[in-house]
Amino acid sequence: MINSLKDNFKSYFGQGYDKIKDGFSKLNKPSDEEENKTFTFFERVIEGLPAFERIGYRTTSFQIEISIPPALEIHFNRFKIATEEEIEELREELKDKRVSTMILNALIKSSAIQESMSTPSFVFSDIEIEVTIPPSIGLRYINRKLVKDEPDTKGLSVLPSSPTTLTN
Repeated sequence: MINSLKDNFKSYFGQGYDKIKDGFSKLNKPSDEEENKTFTFFERVIEGLPAFERIGYRTTSFQIEISIPPALEIHFNRFKIATEEEIEELREELKDKRVSTMILNALIKSSAIQESMSTPSFVFSDIEIEVTIPPSIGLRYINRKLVKDEPDTKGLSVLPSSPTTLTN
């Protein structure tokens, strides 16, 4: 039955079937050169992360996902609110760095969304940006009851760079 379906598919699509099959085999086994390019790209992005601290976004962690496609997940803690001048200065500095510019825009957009949201049971924790195809942005909130002496955050993360503010 399966062979019959495969034969019908192959006869219907002709050479397209072989190209699809070759494409999937490459997806399952990227070449050493492709892997090296990916990790070199991730290294460049990671090296540029400290620049975002100037506008109030500290990288708390990052995670490399070995998948198809590979991904770099970066977690940011917002510890200050930058001025428009500080943001424009960084934007100018990053103008030739496409991915860093994308991260900057994502941070600004996610902060604007986060500032407009409020909930009585949860407080803002951090921003997660996943550099992959397609990229994604996440806003993390934690239960208010888990935070010791919750400060008046005014759009900033409740968690400092260490999670010691959580109650047990």
